[in-house]
Parts: sequence; structure tokens; C-alpha cells
Amino acid sequence: MKNFYLATIVLIAAMLLTLPATAQANLLNNPGFEANSGAGTVPDWWSKEAGSWAGVEGWAAHTDSWGYATYPMSWGSPGTNYLLQDVSGIVGGASYNYSIWTLRDGGDSTGTYYMKVGWYDNTNALLSEVSQNITLDPATWGQQNFSGLVAPGSAVQAKVGFGTVTASLAGKWDDADFSPIPEPASMLLLGSGLFGLLVLNKNRSSK
Repeated sequence: MKNFYLATIVLIAAMLLTLPATAQANLLNNPGFEANSGAGTVPDWWSKEAGSWAGVEGWAAHTDSWGYATYPMSWGSPGTNYLLQDVSGIVGGASYNYSIWTLRDGGDSTGTYYMKVGWYDNTNALLSEVSQNITLDPATWGQQNFSGLVAPGSAVQAKVGFGTVTASLAGKWDDADFSPIPEPASMLLLGSGLFGLLVLNKNRSSK
């Protein structure tokens, strides 16, 4: 029986190795903006792409920790208010899901907030980018999801970001996640293997 359990552990480990190495792992550094508290500081690993904006950390976020706010320096000035993070370890052809918690923070009630992902090859050349407009609730934290993201075949890295293109909008952001979606074939292999082990164990027990 001891050998059976040892073999079971080895087999499960082998099947797990067939799954993508980063399956269901958040690829973002500092996804919750918990570092560098204080007004006007940019959180570690997230950077400003363009535009006129300021940020404030340290307010109660959706998890009562620290989050991040983006808003224009001058409420009347135009410009893109956009934060991004470089992500390595991208696998070409793999699917990814991007999510972030949001809350609208003053400003106009209408306008455009968005989430964006750009795919890059090993020379740091932009292959393609996709974006999705989102609506931020002014009263309640909500999770925004951008799913069905498929990396181009030659992609090895990505730039993951969020922001607004409307001058008078301000947004609060917290707990971002950018994770690969396990391939159905790999999950089927794992499930089949575990089912087989259960059947084998049942047959051994009945003898």
C-alpha cells in the first residue's frame, strides 16, 4: 500500500508538470499596489505611460489595504491617464485573463475608462494590442474582467494597463490580476489521471 501511495504522488506530480508552468498564477508584480504609500508616488512595477495625471496611495482600498488613484493634475486638461506594467513569461498562443477592482472617484458621470494589453516579441516590438472600455461604479467596488486574451504566436512579453481618456474622470484601482488560462487538454489529462487513480485504488481496496 505504501508503494501505491508513493506511485500516486509521483504520477500526480508528473501530470501537474504537463500544465503550463504559470497556470493560474498572477504574472503581475505588486498587483495590489501595496508598496510606496503616500501622495504622488508611483507604485512599484506600475509606471505612467503618458498624459497629465497624479496618483495617491494609502486610502482604504477594496481590501482595506492600499490601492491607487488616477486623476488629471488639472481637471480641465486633456490627456491620457494611464498606468501600465511590463509582464514577462508570456507564452505565444496561450490564453490569459485580466481583472482589476475599480471604483469611480468623482469627476463626470460619463466618460471612457479602459483596460488594455499590448503584446511584444523578443525585440520589444509591438505585435498587437487590445483594449476594452469599462464602467466604474461611483458607490461600490466592482471587479472588471477582460477575458479571451490570446497572445500572438511570437509574443514573449506584454504590457498590461488601465486608465481613462476623459480629462475630468478619476478612478480608484486595486488588486489587479493577469493570469494564464489552463489549456482544456491539459486539464482533461489531469482529471483523467486522477479519476484513473481513484478507480485503481477502489479496485485494490475491494480485493
